[in-house]
Amino acid sequence: MEMLDFALKIEQDGMEFFSDAADNAHNPAAKKMLLSLADDEKRHLQVIQDLKNGKTDLIKDQSLAGVKNVFESLSQSDTTLFQDDDNLKAVLEKARNLETESVKLYTKLAHDATDPALKEIWLVLCKEEQKHEKLLNLTLEFVGQPAIVLENAEFLFDSDQY
Repeated sequence: MEMLDFALKIEQDGMEFFSDAADNAHNPAAKKMLLSLADDEKRHLQVIQDLKNGKTDLIKDQSLAGVKNVFESLSQSDTTLFQDDDNLKAVLEKARNLETESVKLYTKLAHDATDPALKEIWLVLCKEEQKHEKLLNLTLEFVGQPAIVLENAEFLFDSDQY
């Protein structure tokens, strides 16, 4: 159960990190994206808490619902994602690192799991964290090349999510 406690802590920390970052974000699109990530982490926290309590129902991958709209709204906005007085770029880089650590953890837990239902849950959580990682990479890249990112955004995420 030690790994479950560690996973709980990671998700709790992630949820708080994204919520705090959203509270401090100046750009509405950035705030929306950060709140979406916080909601995903909250859902992950509940899944892991359920696992700890013996419930192993399969979860549905729901991460990043509507995230494409964030990039579309940015392309139609006169504001930039990162403002001079905003440390959002550093926040997103830290968030990407947190997601990378989550991917590593869930990959290990899936590899070590002997129960097929538990293995599947860890794999679904891993997949969601990989999507978060991809979103954060895309957002950071958007800063440097917004036109290229927007032209190719449809290829970066599964179309059934939007």
